[in-house]
Amino acid sequence: MKKVICVTGGSDGIGRAIAEHFSKEYTIVALARSEKKLKTLQREFGVKCYALDVTNSRQVEDVMSHIIAENNGIDVLINAAGVLLSGELADVSFDEIKTMIDTNLTGLINTTKAVSSCMKEKKAGLIININSQAGIGSGMSGFSLYNASKWGVTGFSKCLQTELAKYKIKVTDVFLGRTDTNIFQKAGLERDMSKALKTSDVVKTIEFLLNLPDDVVVPEISIKNINN
Repeated sequence: MKKVICVTGGSDGIGRAIAEHFSKEYTIVALARSEKKLKTLQREFGVKCYALDVTNSRQVEDVMSHIIAENNGIDVLINAAGVLLSGELADVSFDEIKTMIDTNLTGLINTTKAVSSCMKEKKAGLIININSQAGIGSGMSGFSLYNASKWGVTGFSKCLQTELAKYKIKVTDVFLGRTDTNIFQKAGLERDMSKALKTSDVVKTIEFLLNLPDDVVVPEISIKNINN
């Protein structure tokens, strides 16, 4: 039986690249807000798709419970959903603050909580949190909220590694450098992507993690383009 991989942010960017690449070898369940993009992904690659807002805890609980029941559990959770907002703190709205933290941090916690019980029962599982160099590096002016959300993921991952190890559940934090997706465009920012990671580089990293022995964990891995 194929292992079941659940990917948040699965309709775009890194999440979509992961869903596409592993669709033949694994049972892929892609989660995202955009039903239109999910339908395209499902049609082209045959993956299972569910519309999901990770910030909605009730929706997360309902959808993830359905996926677990339908597939007899989830073997791997890849948290790839995320947003980028920029601006000095005094200039951003309270709604923007909520969107950033709810999506990048609380949403990740929601989906992780939703799969933790079934993984604990099976005494097996892998949780991969797609983080950022912003979660370990020095701060940049105009990105305090983004950095705060990513440092939150770092702290959450580190604690979870200790908490879940006794249940044979592995947690890996993946700290990515600038990656060639449309996340900057969505935020209304222009960035030079000539020295950025490709989504295929990220996919290869995920492949490495998936192929490790069950008793070997990489707590964290940091990758970026050598020139960036």
